[in-house]
Amino acid sequence: MKSLFLVALLFAPVVVFGQSGNQSMSAVSIVDPAFDAYCLENAMSFMSISEEKRQSLSVDGNLPAIGEGMTYKELGLELQENRTQYFTIEGSQKVLALKSLYVLRLNYANR
Repeated sequence: MKSLFLVALLFAPVVVFGQSGNQSMSAVSIVDPAFDAYCLENAMSFMSISEEKRQSLSVDGNLPAIGEGMTYKELGLELQENRTQYFTIEGSQKVLALKSLYVLRLNYANR
């Protein structure tokens, strides 16, 4: 009986700490819906640039014509933490700039 009690006593902290660890992990993965909405509205901007400047720009890809009001998620793009991405638009002199998460967080905090 004493050994059963000792075994139960030894495993109780493992179960308790294991459950609290899972709760904190799920809290970390929750995204702020207000920031997500802000990113959808503000992450993309379009720039008209000359061919000369376009050649000097580090381009991340080429996109087909983009419809009015499309978001970066609808285009299959992902925001990067510390890097603004640039995409040329087919048949256009415009370039899509997709702001970094760092820039978006700063702008969100200062609005």
